[in-house]
Amino acid sequence: MFVQPIDYILVVWFILAALSTAYAARDQFWNNPEPAMMKWGFILVKLYLGPVGRD
Repeated sequence: MFVQPIDYILVVWFILAALSTAYAARDQFWNNPEPAMMKWGFILVKLYLGPVGRD
């Protein structure tokens, strides 16, 4: 249940963060020769930064 307008903004932010993280994860595991630990670390950073994080 949405009570305040900020709730809508947060839902949009979380959706964008999930989509951008999924895109970055696909790119990391298909096109990147780095070690697995660095790949997972980048994905976690992307989750923290959301859509403003660089790909």
